[in-house]
Amino acid sequence: MDVYEFAKSLIKDAGDFIETRRLEGFEVLRKTGPHDLVTPVDKETESFIYNRIKAQFPEHKIVGEETYGKEVTELSGYTWIVDPIDGTVNFINQNDNFAISVGIYKDNEPFCGFVYDVSNKVLYHAKAGEGAYRDTKRLNEVKYQSLENTIVGLSHKWLLKEDVKDAFTELVVKARSVRNRGSAALDFTYVAEGKYGAAVFYKLFPWDFAGGRIIANELGIKVVTLTNEEVPVLEASSIVAGHKDLVDEILEIFNNDTFKENHDKLYKK
Repeated sequence: MDVYEFAKSLIKDAGDFIETRRLEGFEVLRKTGPHDLVTPVDKETESFIYNRIKAQFPEHKIVGEETYGKEVTELSGYTWIVDPIDGTVNFINQNDNFAISVGIYKDNEPFCGFVYDVSNKVLYHAKAGEGAYRDTKRLNEVKYQSLENTIVGLSHKWLLKEDVKDAFTELVVKARSVRNRGSAALDFTYVAEGKYGAAVFYKLFPWDFAGGRIIANELGIKVVTLTNEEVPVLEASSIVAGHKDLVDEILEIFNNDTFKENHDKLYKK
């Protein structure tokens, strides 16, 4: 069976599973603190996806946010990187603005990416070399918007880090406006559709960005760290994504020794 088509079908089925479980009710649990939450639905959906993949493709590797694949350190063969519910707090409080994110790598190269807006039943997807789509509509490459004329998606977590606040404050001042949707995967879709000129993230894990990054690749969107380095596939990282000229404008704000030194303390092992 074709991996790309299988994944599209699986992700929609997983969305239906989430909706069914939501109606049944669920417990809210803390992972590391009051702002880092998880539900049984997160873990059950990850298991749903894992079991379906393994039944069809037993040799494929799977890295999931909640349970699976922590032993995976390289991308030979097929590797799926899965976030069963990106935007768990939104799922709990809003029943909106959350997504399933899946990125698939084949022999160390991006193969296909998916972001499924579950509550609106919209699938963003891309296969390497074949463009990116919103359901069946092909998306166009993003157009340049200057920083002063665009909205930037921006995680609020930088407010908690005194050592990097100055640079982020400058970004907020220079942009037309900033927004935080609470789902990195959906932020990537906003950049893909031109609703955001760019998105800047304090810290993302592989499952947060794997699907959106592959979609971005197909639209000419530049995706790098805030120190203008390649984003590692299997490690946590800061990220800026947008039209390459706008990303370069944003990177200039962070291009100073003080930020780079403090960035390395915060983001690197």
